[in-house]
Amino acid sequence: MQKLYKIEIFDNTFNLVGHSAIIEPDLAYDYISMSTTSIACLDEMPNIRQYQLAHITDNDGKIAFQGVVYGFTQEKNALMQVILKPLLSLTDRDFPTTGYMTAYSAVEGWIEHFLKTTYQGNDNVPASYTTIKIQSTTQTEIDAEACTAAGQTMNMYDFVVSALQSYGVVVRAWFDPQSKALSFEIGADREPPVTIEADLENVISKTFNMDGDGEQFNLVQLIYQDSDGIQTTRWFALNADGSIVESTPPNYSLEGIAPPLMMTSRGIGSGTEAPTEGEWLEKAREVLKPDADSQQISLSVSWKDKIVRLGMGDIGRPANILHDGVSYAAILTAVDTARGVKNLTFGFARTDLTTLLKLQRRGTTW
Repeated sequence: MQKLYKIEIFDNTFNLVGHSAIIEPDLAYDYISMSTTSIACLDEMPNIRQYQLAHITDNDGKIAFQGVVYGFTQEKNALMQVILKPLLSLTDRDFPTTGYMTAYSAVEGWIEHFLKTTYQGNDNVPASYTTIKIQSTTQTEIDAEACTAAGQTMNMYDFVVSALQSYGVVVRAWFDPQSKALSFEIGADREPPVTIEADLENVISKTFNMDGDGEQFNLVQLIYQDSDGIQTTRWFALNADGSIVESTPPNYSLEGIAPPLMMTSRGIGSGTEAPTEGEWLEKAREVLKPDADSQQISLSVSWKDKIVRLGMGDIGRPANILHDGVSYAAILTAVDTARGVKNLTFGFARTDLTTLLKLQRRGTTW
C-alpha cells in the first residue's frame, strides 16, 4: 500500500506559497549528474515559481527530500507535475576565477566564497534567500598546479563534484522552514567508512561495474609536440592504492602497480604553449582512471532495511563493500527511492547515456 506524502513550497523569504498531498514519490539525488525529480501533486499550486524551495515529508513528518523548484507543468484534466532539483543545483553557475587563486588556498574556501558572493548579498545587493548560513568544517589545500591550470571562468558545480572526487570534500545543503534559514556545510567526511556486505539476503539486487566506461591501464606514455616538432615524453603509473606517480625513465616508479602491467600512449597536444604540470597529471588521470573514477557499484535494499542505513543525507560517505571475498573502497554518490526500494550508487562512473552526456562538459578534475 502506497503512503501519502506532503510537498510544501516556500518562497525566498520562507513564506508558504503552496502545498499538496502527493502519492509516494520516486525521489532521486545523484551528486555527480544533477538529477531531477518529478512530483505529481494532487492539489493545484498556482503561486509556485522557479527557484522556490520544496520540502517533502512523509505521514510521520520525516523529511524525505528537499530541493529547488526547477519547473512545473499543468495540463487539462491532469495532475500538476512539479520538477525539482537537489539544493546542490544552486552551485550550477559559472564564476570568474580571478581572485580565487590568490585569496583561497583551500577547496572549501573556493566553495564558501562562491556561495557567499552569489547568494548572501551585501549592502548593495539583496540576499537570494532571507537567511543563508555557510560553514566550512575542514580546510583542504588545493593542488597549486591545478590552480594554475584553471581558466578565466569555471562552473562551480563542476568544481564541487571534482572536490569530492579528488579531495573527499562534500557540500551538504538543507533548509529549515521554521527558522527560515538555508544552510550549507562544506568539508571532508570524517566518518569512518561504513561496511556493507553485498552478498547478504537483505540486498535485493546488485551491480558491479568495475571498468567504468572502457578498458583500464596502469601505465601511460604522454607525448607533447611543440611548434618546432620537438617532442616531450612523460610516463605516469597508476598504483594499486589509486595514486598516480610519474615514472619517466630513468626514474622508474613501477613497484606500486597491480600486475599485470598494461601500457598505452596518448597525445597531450601540440603548439607553442606547453602543458602545465596540472595538465600533465590531469591527462594521466583521465587515461588511467583510478578505481574511484571508473567504478560504479549499485545496491538495492528495502527502504526499511535495518542493516544498510545509508540515505540521501549520507552522500559523500566512504564505504567498504564486500562482494565475493573482495573489499571495494567506494564513495556513495547517488540515492534514489521507488516503490519502497532504496537504490544506492557508489563511485564516479555512470553507464546511462543521459548522465554520460552531462559529464562530458566537466573538463577539469581537481
